[in-house]
Amino acid sequence: MPIHQIESRLCVGVGHQVYSILYKDKYGGLANYLLFHFFYNVASEYHGSCPYYPYTIYPILYTKYSLPATRTPMLPETTTPLLALHYFPCLEYFSCFTRPGEVLLEAHEHFIKQSYRNRCYILGPHQVEKLTVPVVGGTKKILVRDLKVDSSQPWQRQHWRSLQSCYGKSPFFEHYAPRLAPVFQEEWKYLWDLNEKVLTLCLDLLQLPATPAATHAYIQQTGTGLYDLRQAIRPNLPFTARDLYCSVPYTQLFGAKFVANLSVLDVLFCEGPAAASVIRQSAKQK
Repeated sequence: MPIHQIESRLCVGVGHQVYSILYKDKYGGLANYLLFHFFYNVASEYHGSCPYYPYTIYPILYTKYSLPATRTPMLPETTTPLLALHYFPCLEYFSCFTRPGEVLLEAHEHFIKQSYRNRCYILGPHQVEKLTVPVVGGTKKILVRDLKVDSSQPWQRQHWRSLQSCYGKSPFFEHYAPRLAPVFQEEWKYLWDLNEKVLTLCLDLLQLPATPAATHAYIQQTGTGLYDLRQAIRPNLPFTARDLYCSVPYTQLFGAKFVANLSVLDVLFCEGPAAASVIRQSAKQK
């Protein structure tokens, strides 16, 4: 099949067409690996027109065509998780906060674009929607604590309207809205400060026992006692590529099929006080 036809079919029929291409191809092993990377790049390029990426495209490609990779193992009880600071993190992220103790947040890394550091995913009536916090100079080598939010864009109004549209009729939206609304009303200068406030608020709502603490310097080698997850939890790899979180279905507002590992906002609005129980059940820990 000509490459332009593959590209076209990939972006026109996100689920069915990609599946059809991948499972009816005539390529060999190395060609499949190269084709996987081509598909991933195309999916990234057409992210705006492929609404379910990375929840439909990437898991299929990863499962079929990626070379074997080291699986991120379960979180040992005797280690301290080391995480990046995310924006309204996914449930996999919060599974690291389900036991008492300290969770370290890397405060001296360089910002990594197309990561959870400035985005989250929620469930809309027709598709999974991405909420992105615009930043200034995100393509440059900038320390995450120095990265500024682009206040020239109305992202706060857009995010709050999206939450109202997607979860306004959910059982617990009115319960949590007064606590969450100020996040979208305050003017934020730095992404770190925004994410720190978001994490503190979410942990308070969930009443999870772990305590977050920022690092004092960049940790080059984790060694014994630290479990480095700074780059492990990322949107371009499905949670099934790691062994930290298992999907525990709960009642969502839209769709006949459960969508796992969305932003914590989804489980809060849908399950309310039971959200913490869902997260605890989903945590894989030795």
